[in-house]
Amino acid sequence: MADNLAEYRSAIEAWTAHALDPYIERLVSWPEYRVPQQKEFNDAVWGTLTLHPLEVVVLDSPVLQRLRFVSQLGVVHFVYPTAGHTRLEHSLGALHIVDRLITAMNEASHDDAGMINETLRRLVRLAALCHDVGHGLMSHVSENALREVDAVEDLVRDFQSKHGDNKKLGEINSSLILGAPAFAKLIQTAEELTGDKITCPGVADKVRSLVLGESIDPTRPTIQELISGPFDADKLDYMTRDARMSGVPVVTDVNRLVQKARSTSVTTADLPPDVARALRIDHTQPTVVITGIAQSGNRTLDELTLGRTLLFDKIYRHQKVRSSERMVASIFRQLEQLCAKVDADWKLALIPLLITDDEIQNLDRHWPSILKEPTTGEEQRAAAVAQALSAALRNRYLWVRCAAFSMRMTGDPYDVDPGHLAGLQRLIGDLGDPAVAREISDELAAEAAVIMGELDAGDLLAEFPGSSLSGYVAIDRPVPPPSAPSSKALLISNDGRLVPFDVEAPETPGWANSYHQTRERGYVFAPLEVAEYVSLASQVVLRKKFGIRLSDSFVNFGHGSTLWIKERRAQLSATGYFDTLPHDMRPEPPHLALAATRKQIDAVAEKLVGYMPPLSERTAREDYRPDPAAIRSWVAQFETDDLADAAIRCLEKLHFVGRRAINQAVRSFLARHPDYKSPVIVPLGTAKDSSAINTYYALDVADAFPDLAVMSLPDAITSGRPILLVDDVTVSGRQGASIIAAWFGDFTLAEEMGEQREAVAEELWGRLRGQKVAMLFCAAFSDGLDLIQRTAHEHGLTAFKTDAVLLDGNVPSITDVDFESKTQKDAFVAHCMDIGEQLIGDHPKQSERALGYGNKGLLLVFPYNTPSQSLTCLWEAGDVHERRWEPLLPRRRKS
Repeated sequence: MADNLAEYRSAIEAWTAHALDPYIERLVSWPEYRVPQQKEFNDAVWGTLTLHPLEVVVLDSPVLQRLRFVSQLGVVHFVYPTAGHTRLEHSLGALHIVDRLITAMNEASHDDAGMINETLRRLVRLAALCHDVGHGLMSHVSENALREVDAVEDLVRDFQSKHGDNKKLGEINSSLILGAPAFAKLIQTAEELTGDKITCPGVADKVRSLVLGESIDPTRPTIQELISGPFDADKLDYMTRDARMSGVPVVTDVNRLVQKARSTSVTTADLPPDVARALRIDHTQPTVVITGIAQSGNRTLDELTLGRTLLFDKIYRHQKVRSSERMVASIFRQLEQLCAKVDADWKLALIPLLITDDEIQNLDRHWPSILKEPTTGEEQRAAAVAQALSAALRNRYLWVRCAAFSMRMTGDPYDVDPGHLAGLQRLIGDLGDPAVAREISDELAAEAAVIMGELDAGDLLAEFPGSSLSGYVAIDRPVPPPSAPSSKALLISNDGRLVPFDVEAPETPGWANSYHQTRERGYVFAPLEVAEYVSLASQVVLRKKFGIRLSDSFVNFGHGSTLWIKERRAQLSATGYFDTLPHDMRPEPPHLALAATRKQIDAVAEKLVGYMPPLSERTAREDYRPDPAAIRSWVAQFETDDLADAAIRCLEKLHFVGRRAINQAVRSFLARHPDYKSPVIVPLGTAKDSSAINTYYALDVADAFPDLAVMSLPDAITSGRPILLVDDVTVSGRQGASIIAAWFGDFTLAEEMGEQREAVAEELWGRLRGQKVAMLFCAAFSDGLDLIQRTAHEHGLTAFKTDAVLLDGNVPSITDVDFESKTQKDAFVAHCMDIGEQLIGDHPKQSERALGYGNKGLLLVFPYNTPSQSLTCLWEAGDVHERRWEPLLPRRRKS
């Protein structure tokens, strides 16, 4: 890579010489009366700007004048029509602001030692003027597009290894241009011609270092931050200029911030250690001059952060701006095959310096000479795509959103589905690799073409080169902006002390990042005429590839019509397109669209308020309930209207045992059994068992039973008080029986079940056998209670008793559902049995668990989990006849 960077440097130096040599020759031939003088410019943002003669010569040079044709905001003018300002205007504004910053610092300085001298002022002014000299067409738009070219990224990484990780292609180009011999010759010629000299050696090299944010003076180790730093002139100008020219309110009080700029002389011993390390201070230097902001102006840095945050949200990351940027990126992707004038892997990196903004939008009219004429079929298609996208940009026929995605989407009914969330996280992470993003974009394009074929839209597809949508579809991930740089600023107190801004206001980066994280989304973009097809393709590809379920909340952020998509899904279903896709990809059955059915499902959702599925980060709240859309999606997996109706009837019978019901059960037991006065509640089993949660819920009754206590089993035995064990459900009774047997060292049943149980110390067995012990269940079957009772008596617990709130026939199950007919019931039970067997898979007890453990088919759910005895298809996920089955009430595993 080092050789490639050296080659690229040579190419940039040759380009710089080609631009500057004729200009320098003209300069030296001019008569004395034409020698540039000081000039004033009128700027729409800052008013009158003044340039010194040397600066005028540099400004008039071709490498700076080229910036007249480079849009400061790339493609933003497609959204904000007045945002047509250029990099040249911004460069002049940055020079003006940096001069004001230095003036403010010098005027507030208490002594000469803390002032910025005239030589440094001139160097910093020149650096501000030249800092964007390397930007190519459409500024950051082309720069970002080239991030997707491996050879260009290799160049960037090689440069970053020497100059810092934050350097981008535009800064690299600026560095190489300013470091070129031709630029040094321009400075020398300008000084000789005008007599306006910067009195220090190596002016061009120092300007280059300043632009890179590198120190040029060990006695003033932060002077470069006026060009690239926490409150640099570049930032202060572009934020104000971009907002004003776009018509967006300016929230940063730049004038006040400038007035609060300070520089102060500090002994190296008085520097905060973190500051000294960050600035790599040479402690052999007795004093240094540090630049910063007066402590009384610290709120202006908050304004700077706020202004930057709003600009990213309203302008730089506007969805239409992003779609335009993806179009430019696609053009560059085509040009990658057609750039042959420079025989090097990195050749595409030169294109932004050789083609103007106007030319990239007129490829269909004027094919640039630096591009080869296409010969092969692949090259001809690439040229056709590039030319078509170029014309679309020129005519503002921009791509539209087809779908949206992010980790947090308003109204996402699957926001508690672990597979869905994991898929989103993986997608967003994978899209950080440009090669993967291109691959997914091509998959979306290919799937959209298949869908168009299925829907007889071949004529529309034929309008695209090669009857392919490749190059016309792009997926763009959510990318919050980098952390606010203002947090790295230094505050200077009245007595000269330095206080890092992130120490004074540590909350600032947090709220700025939180704002972006809640608003930033990823999008799929495509031309308007194929948007709905690409929207459908997005739902399919992201479901198959990542397990993401793009609901209407994702699609509604796009441009597609949900009604159109619904109709096309029905057509696709008729062609068999969905036969091999997950159940939930199919169109919603007509039965579910009925108002009466939706009312039934809404009632089910209301009944489940308080249910807490896995991923409690999202759902640990008392008012949680499954979204009706998620319930409809589960029901839709039952493929016929009759089966779907039966599934809804089951959900209507579903019994949710909430926290209130559990503590009411404890109240009732204690009221009915006065001999359990002053009881001790002991969690049943270990911390992973549900009894631990029920024990916590049982504490709610302490208001009526003030002597109630929770203890470990050994402590409860020692206390001699009655012991109450509370759990949710038992069917066979084997779990409870294994726990009691294990207390007395009998692990036979636990080992058969593969469970880990704990024994009670043998010296406590006698006391335990003499105590009153009761086991209370929310729901139980008599056979299970009998087994637990027998086991307790076999081990000497003669005073042991069991109790249950719901017993035998009162425990809701599939057999209690009011089906429309016996035929419907038999068909539904058989269907659930088939699903359950598929979900359980090859297991010795497959046939005994297909309808839930013990085949009881319970319709029971608790806030923290769904019992394994409940209907298997309610809580288990897996493949059913090679198609994915998604549960409605996923069950937490104990391990």
